[in-house]
Parts: sequence; C-alpha cells; structure tokens
Amino acid sequence: MARPEAPIDYTVPELGRLAEHLRAMRYRARLSYADMTLCTAYSAAHLKRAASGKFLPAAAVATQYALACLVNSKDKEDKEDYDAARRVRLLREEAAVAVEQAKRRARGSTVLPKPQYARDLADLSGAMRDAWCRAGKPPARAMEKAVGGHLLPRTTANVISNGRTVPRDLRQYVAFLGACDICGSDLAPWFRAWSKIRGRPT
Repeated sequence: MARPEAPIDYTVPELGRLAEHLRAMRYRARLSYADMTLCTAYSAAHLKRAASGKFLPAAAVATQYALACLVNSKDKEDKEDYDAARRVRLLREEAAVAVEQAKRRARGSTVLPKPQYARDLADLSGAMRDAWCRAGKPPARAMEKAVGGHLLPRTTANVISNGRTVPRDLRQYVAFLGACDICGSDLAPWFRAWSKIRGRPT
C-alpha cells in the first residue's frame, strides 16, 4: 500500500491552491504517480513535487500533469475535466506572481528609510536606495512596468536605485517611490524631504 501524500504546504497560499487543484485532478482520474509517468516526460518524484505546494512547478510540468489526468479520465468529454485542466494554467500564473513577491519580501532589507533626516541630495539618494532595498530590490524592468515607462524608464530606475542619481522632477520621484510600494500617507515625509532639498514644486 502506497504511503499517503504529505500535507500540502500553504506557506505561499497560491502555491497551496495550485497543489490542491492538481491533487484533486489526480484523485478524480484515479491515477497513481507511477501511472502518470507512463504518459508524461517526468518521474513520479517530479510530479509529486509539483503537487506538494512547496515548489512552483514549471509550466510544462503542470501542463503535462493536468493532461495526464484528463487523458486518463473515464469520460474524456467531461466538461468539468477540461475546465479543471484550463484552470491549472491560471492557478500556476497566480502562484508564479506570489512566489516572486515572496522572494522580494525575503530579499527586503529591515532598514527603514528615513527621508525626514535627509539634508542634501546625497542623503535623499541614500534614503531612496534604502526604500528600494526594503521593497526587495525590484528589478528596473519590473519598476518600469509597475509605474509606466514614460515616468520611470528602466535605465533611470536602475541608476536611481544604485544611488548614482536622483529623480529629475517630482513626478519621477513619486513614480520611483510608488514602484517601491510607498504611496498614500507614507509619502508625506518624502514630500517634506523633497521640498526641503529641492524646493517646493511649482
């Protein structure tokens, strides 16, 4: 008798939901992992890992897992099976985003940026770098996408986050901070620092 599967890991909830859905498909198709190796390019251990909730499976692994369940379903025309297979792609996309966010949080610095203590452009640049580190050092490409390239091109985001320059105007300043997850009332000390160092915007 095969050992029961370990409980699903819900540390990243979206990964847990993907694993739960994959397991439900396998149970419904009444397949063992050994059975699934016969119609996929992956080992039983690889497939089991995909449905553990601990790791993000590659898109190809998740797809083959779902197709194996679909092909071996008793009723290949069952609409619920097809819907379940399509849902795997959506759940995996959600899980991929969540995993990337979790990695960013893990990389994030515990140092709080202190714009209220900035006395000059060098201090302000250092505070912005601290904000970028606390946000998990998001890549310049992701920052550009988050706020729009016309406000914060990736090359500009890169040189600001590396402390080699400061934003050229208030809109770019706010865009950079927004890409570092600083918005709303959290912007107040940053506005005061800008006014103190750059002067009030016209």
